[in-house]
Amino acid sequence: MKKQTLFFILATGIFLSSCKIFSTLYPLSENDNDFIFKKELIGKWEGAKDTTGDCTIDTVAGSGGKLYTAGLTDLDKNNITHTQWFLCRLIKVNQWYFLDCGLDMNRSTSLKGDDYNDLLITKHFIFSISFLEKDRLEISSPDSDEFIKLINQKKIKLDYTELKKDDFLILNEPTQLKKGFSESKKYPLVYKDKTVLVRSE
Repeated sequence: MKKQTLFFILATGIFLSSCKIFSTLYPLSENDNDFIFKKELIGKWEGAKDTTGDCTIDTVAGSGGKLYTAGLTDLDKNNITHTQWFLCRLIKVNQWYFLDCGLDMNRSTSLKGDDYNDLLITKHFIFSISFLEKDRLEISSPDSDEFIKLINQKKIKLDYTELKKDDFLILNEPTQLKKGFSESKKYPLVYKDKTVLVRSE
């Protein structure tokens, strides 16, 4: 799959059956004290390499500045603009930052019937994020094959089910999730696919 912005990866990962994806049934945390505001995350971003869209990240008023809205604007092959919106929380687990994202069904456009069927379960998509410098971020979507392999080998103590071919749902609650994702950082192959985003505005 061509490297594109984080939220395009997320959108295509959700809706294209050719992509192996995994999500979690529960958020990475439900504790308000775990959620982080970092002004470095706010802005308009594009891929440092080839990209077909851009994303804008802002915070939601009334949530203590710790709930981010992220909008991906993308042109399809017919040059029609579509925007998908996500609600995200930034969480620090040990020394690592993770972004927990879910589709904002009230604001997203261009969802089709099958897309809604796939989203009957509220899913969380968790990404590793590094703040490289003022105007550069590094995003990594965990590799589902490597992550599931580590669970099967009992190196990560989490449980999952396969919803359909190549679509895995991690079933554990936040306390176990945080331990599992922290443990996953010991295995570089899980986070081998990285995308660098640069601030465009």
